[in-house]
Amino acid sequence: MKAPARIAASTGKPLVLCDTVDVLRVERDRVTQRVFVRVSVTRKPLEELVLVLGKGAEVASLGGPSDPSFSTKEDGRVVISPSAPISGDAAFTLLLTRPAPGEDARVTMEATRVEGAASSRSYVLVEANPLRSQETLPDGTALLSRVDVEDLPAVALPFAAAGTRAYRVTGAGARLALAAPARAVIAPPDTLLVDADLLTVFGDGGARVDRRRFTFETRLPHL
Repeated sequence: MKAPARIAASTGKPLVLCDTVDVLRVERDRVTQRVFVRVSVTRKPLEELVLVLGKGAEVASLGGPSDPSFSTKEDGRVVISPSAPISGDAAFTLLLTRPAPGEDARVTMEATRVEGAASSRSYVLVEANPLRSQETLPDGTALLSRVDVEDLPAVALPFAAAGTRAYRVTGAGARLALAAPARAVIAPPDTLLVDADLLTVFGDGGARVDRRRFTFETRLPHL
């Protein structure tokens, strides 16, 4: 005798595999941290995605499928809530901002983690900035391993450019500390140097100066 069989739905937790890429840039008036998160969810749809971020960062923007919203916890976690549960592959991007470093010019950031992920690959990239002399501090490479940009996987390679430094995260709670004093711009002899702002960008995250303009007045035959 044959009877139709029904396969019971899985009652287990969602299985989450993820890749994260943190791109740090120290600017004149702020520190930006672009975060790229790619997840693969199986077994059961995921209602929300919890990211563990370093304290002191503010979320300026969030992008992803299903018009996601977010809420920030006091302990530095960010809860992403899409309008539809996450199933299969999905990617989210965040822009985090911090105030510019003070007189000590020290910047410390933690690599982003996905809470509850069964497996993850994480990378930290530091963008070059001609206005800042960026140097890794001795206590800033805990649980990070320096890698060549050419050896980055496909998920992180689009975020690298000339002068980018790359690190692979080797453990939870990895952080990077940088000394980033502003570079002094010294004009040649007999030259008057005037510094002015060139472009101001307005958006949801406020206004920021994106470029600088230098005006030279000199009696030299060439410069």
